[in-house]
Amino acid sequence: MQADIMQFITEFHRNGKLSK
Repeated sequence: MQADIMQFITEFHRNGKLSK
């Protein structure tokens, strides 16, 4: 399930910080 990780990283970089 690397695709999930990639998506998570992409969103993380897009936001620039962890936003939950």
